[in-house]
Formats: sequence, structure tokens, C-alpha cells
Amino acid sequence: MELIYNSVVKEDLNLKEIEEILNFIFMEFNYDRYNASVNTAEIIDAFLKIEQSRFGEISVYALKNFLKIEIVKKEKEQKFLFKHNKKITKFFIMYLKDAIKLKNRFSLLVDSLTSLPNRRYFFKELEKTIENFKLEDKEFAVVFLDIRGFKYINDFYGQDAGDTVLQEVANRIKRNIANNGFLARIGADEFVIILKDLKNLDLESYINMLINILEEPVKYEDSFIELSVTVGIAVFPKDGKNKDELLQAADLALHEIKYNLEEKKYCFFSKDLKSKFLEAKKLEKDLAKALEKNEFFLLYQPKIDLKTLKVTGVEALIRWNHSIYGIIPNDRWISIMENSKYLKPIGLFVLKKAVDDISRLNVSLKTNIKVSVNVDIKELINDYYIETLSSFTEEQKSILTLELLERKLVKYWEELYRVVKILHSYGIRLSFDDFGTGNTTFKYLTKILPDELKIDKSFITNIHNSKNKIITKAIIAMAKSLNIKTVAEGVETKEELEVLKKLKCDIIQGYYFAKPMKINELKNFIINFERNKK
Repeated sequence: MELIYNSVVKEDLNLKEIEEILNFIFMEFNYDRYNASVNTAEIIDAFLKIEQSRFGEISVYALKNFLKIEIVKKEKEQKFLFKHNKKITKFFIMYLKDAIKLKNRFSLLVDSLTSLPNRRYFFKELEKTIENFKLEDKEFAVVFLDIRGFKYINDFYGQDAGDTVLQEVANRIKRNIANNGFLARIGADEFVIILKDLKNLDLESYINMLINILEEPVKYEDSFIELSVTVGIAVFPKDGKNKDELLQAADLALHEIKYNLEEKKYCFFSKDLKSKFLEAKKLEKDLAKALEKNEFFLLYQPKIDLKTLKVTGVEALIRWNHSIYGIIPNDRWISIMENSKYLKPIGLFVLKKAVDDISRLNVSLKTNIKVSVNVDIKELINDYYIETLSSFTEEQKSILTLELLERKLVKYWEELYRVVKILHSYGIRLSFDDFGTGNTTFKYLTKILPDELKIDKSFITNIHNSKNKIITKAIIAMAKSLNIKTVAEGVETKEELEVLKKLKCDIIQGYYFAKPMKINELKNFIINFERNKK
């Protein structure tokens, strides 16, 4: 019920606000706010125990019942009809006055969406923890957690869905926070935990457990929103002896996951991360100039049909010839580019250049070679990419295959459904790359039905290994039952080729037949390959 009090206090507080204010008092007095019930009666009991000097003369029963006041409205006036004596009223009004001050402090230090401490309050707690642990000569950990792709959730499902995700993530961490842990929300999709009891905690096991819990889908209306989190960890005092050093260490560990270690979910700080971070920032800056200077170029690796032994397609592969450093390996800059504003211009460069090159090649050789272009799922679900695809001629669309990394698909399935319908209407093919390394389920696979599955190189290498062979055989059999073509990438030996023939794989790609090559070299390769086959 809304509490509206007269001219003595000219602020309005509803019951929920009072509960929040009292909950804030819990934090100030180091109560276990995560295990405490936000129940009005229980909070008032706790508050009275804390403030006995002020409310000693008021019975708990009386104050509980005071909340059950009635409101009398007389024209423009709004005032209380008090059921209790003036003494109780006096003390409660005094409390309400102080509550206004606490409310203002509360709003400055607590995140309104999740009711967690905010960045400002976290800094205060971190400094206090450092001072205490210096005296005790003990370790504690700072753990940064980031929701990967949160912008997509907001854009696709809406801001209400994003808020639901943040609240659920906050609640899941609260329920599973380690002993004496402190949790705060410090950014739009960033949380931080101070873990204070490392002596009785297997930190790595705890982080793995937390990630598994946080990545459970969140139900929103009729949808289940898939989540992916990244975690950066720094430990006091070995990774930093003050606030700034610790925060930088945890942030660098998180950066390493987001930009360089796509396969991992968490990273502990190490001293070499700073130099890697500075290199990444330098490369990101150079990406802008690289487009202007035409430092990017494409290579094409042939794909051979095992039945006809013809070149039926190629994969377009980008390379960066830096004006100072020369050829920069892709594993040093691709993930940096994918997480920067340069994903769009570079992605469109690859798409347009590949389609144009192979279209001209087909005209020249009178062939129908298909071209596969690697595309980040974040690009494909954007309108600008679809608009570019729609601008291609029918002939250009018919030779195009878009390759998506399987491990990146899960959290984008619902939006991908919409995009796939558009691709099919254009006659553009879809391929799932590195298949077998992600967590695609049959439920999703049968709904999307790609035209092609590319079996990851890790299964092809040492395919004579019984496990690799069993997995490869299962993928091929499943694909055939769904009328999906299979491509084995990374084929380098005759032994691997022979096994894949027996397993009835459709297409081969790898150094056994050809390395990636420039467009003029590709033309000569196709001519000679056809000639030698005869």
C-alpha cells in the first residue's frame, strides 16, 4: 500500500521502496543480503534489532501493524488516518525522514534493475577488501563476467527481454555465489564477483560450474534465449596489489577470451596478456588503414567432388598483407576484426570480391564453380548484409554458399530461421563450418537444414583413429539421411582420402589436392586439373 505522509515529510515512498531501503541497510551492516528474505515483516524485525536505540520503545507488533494504515483523501489533501498513538507516529515519521536520505544513497550505490551494488559501490568494497586482505596476508579473486552477444538479445527480442536476462543472470549468480562473495553489476552486460574465501574453494571448478549454470537458456514469453558468457579472473596479490592493477588484470583476462581464445569460456590473468592486448589494439587501429591501402586480398582453395573428381567449388579465404609486417596470420587478427566496427566493411569486401571473381572465372571457363564465403552470424542477421545479397544478379546468387561456424549458431537460432527463408528465396546455399565441434542439436538442424556440412579438420586428421572415424562416419550418415552434402576439410594424405571415399563423403578440400591460391592461379589449376584427369 502506498504510504503518503503529510507536510512533515514531502516525499512519497511505497512499500517496495521501503523494503529496498531496509535491504540497503542490510548491506551497510554487513548482513547476508543474498540469503535474507525481502519480506517486510522480517526486514522490520532486523531493522529494529539494528536501531534499538531509536525504536526501543516501539514494539515490533505495533510497527508491523503501523504499515496497515489507511489513507484519507480530503479534496487536495492526502494524509494518514493513524491507528496508533502519537508516540509511535513520531518515531515512524522520524524513520521516514532518514529513509529519504538512505533512499538517495541507495540509488547512487545500487543498480535499479537487479538491486545489486553498482560500479561505485563495487569500487568501495574492493578497496575495503584489499586493505583487509593485506593485513591478513590472504588471497582473493576478482571475477569479471560478460554476457556475449547481449546487444543481439536486445535488438532481436527487445529491451524487456534483455532486462529479464540480466535479472535472471543476477539471480543465478546470487544463488550460487561462493562463501563471503560480493556481487555487483558494473556495466550493461557486465557483472563482477569478489571471491574472498579461496582457501576453501577450487576456483577453476567453481568458475566452470558457474558458467554451466549461467549458460542455461532463459525463458522469455514463448522463447528460450540462449546465453554465452565469458569470464576473466585476477587474483590478489599476485596479479595486482591495488585496485587499478587488479581491475586491469581481470579486464585483460576477459579481453583475451573475447578476442583471442574463441574456444574457451574463461581465462586467468598472466603477465604476457598486457603485451598481447597492446598488439591487438595496434592491429585494430591498422585495420582502418588496411582497407584504404588495399592490403586485403583473397585466396581460393578448390573443393573436389569425389564422384566426378571435378572442381565444383572453392572457398574464399581472406589474407592481410600489412604494409610494415607483411602477411599477418589470420589467427592474430580475425577475432579482433570480428569484435570491432570493421567487421561490416571487411565482411562486405570479401563477399563482393569473391562473388565478382568467381562470376568472371565462370564466364571465362564456361563453368559453374560455386564460391563459399565465411560470414559471421552477426553479419548475416543484419539488414545491411541481406540488402547486399539482394543486390546480386540471379547468376551471382546461384553460385554463392555462405559458411557459418557451427559453434556460434546456438544463441542466434531464432533469428537464423528468418534469414534462412530469405536465403532460400534467393537460391543462396548455406553451409555449417567446423561441424561436430559445436552443440547443434537435431531439433535445430532439421529446422534449418543447411545445404552442406563441413566436417571439422580435427576429425579428418588421424582418421584411422577409431573415435575420429566413428564420428566422421556418423556425421556423413546423418547428412545423407537429411539430403545434405558433406565436405571434409583439411585432407592432406592419400590415406585420409581413401577412408573418406569408403565413408562416401561427397566433397574433399585440403592440401592433398591444392593449397589456397590467387584467382589467376585458380584458373590455371582448374584447366590443368581437368586435363590431367583425362
